[in-house]
Amino acid sequence: MSRCQPQTDKVHLRLTQEEIAQQLGTTRESVTRTLSKLRKNKIIVQRGHSIVIQDRGTLEHLAAARAEEAALMLA
Repeated sequence: MSRCQPQTDKVHLRLTQEEIAQQLGTTRESVTRTLSKLRKNKIIVQRGHSIVIQDRGTLEHLAAARAEEAALMLA
């Protein structure tokens, strides 16, 4: 049985973590903590200003779950 390789993407960050936090309406600490968790779980690799998304499917799943959670809070 063959295993499907996760799709990878590379993103070059042009914003600081502080600027990302401002755009999202959160704190820099939250951005730092989230990026750290994503690195720890091997979903991303961060190299300087570049982020390589190693497991796009998992990242999309996490994002969808958060969006669903937010929608339920607004209902």
